[in-house]
Amino acid sequence: MERASQGEPEAFGLLVARYEGPGAIVATWDDLPSRPGDTWTDGPSWVLGAPPPPPAMHAWVLRPVGPARNDERLQLALDVLSAVDPGLRRDVCELTGGVLLEGSGPDQLERALALLRGPPFSLDVEADPPW
Repeated sequence: MERASQGEPEAFGLLVARYEGPGAIVATWDDLPSRPGDTWTDGPSWVLGAPPPPPAMHAWVLRPVGPARNDERLQLALDVLSAVDPGLRRDVCELTGGVLLEGSGPDQLERALALLRGPPFSLDVEADPPW
């Protein structure tokens, strides 16, 4: 896009780019080889990582109940939830030896518990404070 940066229009298929200054919006009818929200530049590009998740402020000890105590299914379900929500952390409770689910607040833990109890996991799980 060097010619475009000198004020001359440059054509890319049906796209016409002209330098309008930093933050210019480019419109096109054709699909460009990028995703929505990508930044096009003729200089170096900077990719910033995601910020770290907030610290864990609440925790519950999870226990599978019922005739079929599915500890393996609980571990797999928590792996999936931790991948979807990086703010959820799993640890081992030092007092009970149970699964400790940590999050930034009670709402986050309630949503995780609702997902564990509902489809697709359908686990019978009890949650208690870790004391």
